Amino acid sequence: KDTLFPYIRTNVKPYLLRTYDGEKTKNDIVQILLYIVKIHDSDFDNKVRHDYIQENTDFYALKQILQVDKHALQHAVKEKIYPAMISKDHILQTINHFVNWAMDRDLKITPLKQLQGNMWEEGYASKQLVGHVYEDALEAFNFW
Repeated sequence: KDTLFPYIRTNVKPYLLRTYDGEKTKNDIVQILLYIVKIHDSDFDNKVRHDYIQENTDFYALKQILQVDKHALQHAVKEKIYPAMISKDHILQTINHFVNWAMDRDLKITPLKQLQGNMWEEGYASKQLVGHVYEDALEAFNFW
């Protein structure tokens, strides 16, 4: 909690910039964009919908994304591509903003958790994140 989640907040935009053309990141981004569009559907959970819309009414990048047809986003998910009608800058602004907004509310959203998992995997692989191993760990494993 004190390391992993702050790591996401600090590194989401640099991570997205660095991995933007990778398949995992494309999938993560498009899934989150699709989720954002779903929030604006009238049948979505009213509390989450109201909170998100109220807090983001003047967010220009989001307005650009909401103009995209939901079917175009679903097609983008299926084809693992970015919707051509949204600029990279708008995508990155929106994803960064959404990740922090959702984390502020401790929302358990599948596309968010997938992005976090991919970021943590890279963080551990690059040694930006390290786990602590206690001195008696080997002894405990042998005992079990």
